[in-house]
Amino acid sequence: MRRFFLLFVPAISVFAVAAPARSESITYSDLASLQATGWSQDLLLPQFDPALGVLQTAVLTLSGHIEGTSAFESMDTQSATVNLLFAADLTVSGPTLSALLVASPQVLLQAFPDPFDGTIDFGGGSGRSYADLSADDVVTMNLLDSFTSLAQYTGTGSVLFAVQSAGDSHGSGSGNLLLNFQQNSSALVEVTYGFGVPEPATLALLGIGLSLVARRRTTG
Repeated sequence: MRRFFLLFVPAISVFAVAAPARSESITYSDLASLQATGWSQDLLLPQFDPALGVLQTAVLTLSGHIEGTSAFESMDTQSATVNLLFAADLTVSGPTLSALLVASPQVLLQAFPDPFDGTIDFGGGSGRSYADLSADDVVTMNLLDSFTSLAQYTGTGSVLFAVQSAGDSHGSGSGNLLLNFQQNSSALVEVTYGFGVPEPATLALLGIGLSLVARRRTTG
């Protein structure tokens, strides 16, 4: 006589238990190298490859850098207070050409020159010269907060970011003031993609995809 038994696998082994998605990120960058302020340059960064997972965030970072020299000569007949601003604005625009971020590195200087000493040399009692000036400014934004779509940053191609650099150095103080600025600037643009990666399903001890096991026993 033959008897047939159906062995039902407990529910925990019937269905795989899905674990939450794992969060990861990847960063791409491109550099506009140091050059005289007043330039514009296009930078290309990779889009997010959807094969990596599900895109959740896209954070854009602009790092602006300036360096150079500044000098003045006060030609007033009286002592004065002179204020100098060594600065530049670096702007990055996205695929729609709208400005997304502006970095404004700057150095503030103040001096109290004597009356004009008769020599225009940016030194002595009535002038000053400042070498090796430098400044940095880093700004970030979540591209989800801009008037754009993550779809523009998803694919296997590249995203174009346009960067512009404009000097903004100036001085004030005496009514007769000679100024001299020499400035270079650079910009680093980074985009960090945050994405979710589904975890492999957890498996019960009795095997993958097993819903029931039929076992046949023969007796007698």
